[in-house]
Amino acid sequence: MTVARSFIGTPFRHQGRNPEVGIDCVGLCVLYLGALGHVVRDRTDYDRDPDGSLRAELVRVLGQPVAEGLGAWRKAQPGDVLSIRFAHLGAAPERHVAIASELYGQPAMIHADNSHRKVVEHPLGDRWKARIVGVWRPA
Repeated sequence: MTVARSFIGTPFRHQGRNPEVGIDCVGLCVLYLGALGHVVRDRTDYDRDPDGSLRAELVRVLGQPVAEGLGAWRKAQPGDVLSIRFAHLGAAPERHVAIASELYGQPAMIHADNSHRKVVEHPLGDRWKARIVGVWRPA
């Protein structure tokens, strides 16, 4: 968790990969997994509309998720990568990633939050629990 928490407070920047300038959620994931020794094929030519490449790269790098679908957050352990969708109905692809953590004995997550304009850590409220649809466990 030390690696993931080292990014807390980093400014948010869409497509960012430099912690001094700013990172987005994918940048956080790329930097985090890289620090753990995983080689992630990084790209910054994406926009905010998902195309499925995020999930494909998680599968390529980490294998199949340890949990999928609604309720996947229950299987998450601190340090796991979480994939998140924002459409509550239908099969909308994931468009956000975070790192599972724990605060005060409760499930939490670390992510680059556009609304806070920085990387934050907070408990998983019901809204976030309903959005987490994939859990990957870095080895």
